Amino acid sequence: MTMGFASYVTQPSELYHQFLQARQFDDTDQQTLGLQLLTPDETQALIGHTKDWSVKIPYYGLDGVETGFTRIRLLMPKTKMKYSQRRSSGAHSIFPQHLIGLVLLKM
Repeated sequence: MTMGFASYVTQPSELYHQFLQARQFDDTDQQTLGLQLLTPDETQALIGHTKDWSVKIPYYGLDGVETGFTRIRLLMPKTKMKYSQRRSSGAHSIFPQHLIGLVLLKM
């Protein structure tokens, strides 16, 4: 149980839960989309900068396989920037895992 000042501060795990809840993502969605709570050190190791709590958002190709490109969603942004990625990694199309099957069925 958290006590003192920490009990008044929203914890990263709670912010992650709020992120999922705001988007109405359940455990299945979280697993299907590959979302993961990252510590500040994990965030920095993944994108090479920005040492903050974040949500890992991997990108997938139409074949359903991860492309190797990942963005992060900052849980406590200090500026208007909420999303980030490795510098000079370019723009990428995102194909949400739960929609790929529906798209392929209609082709």
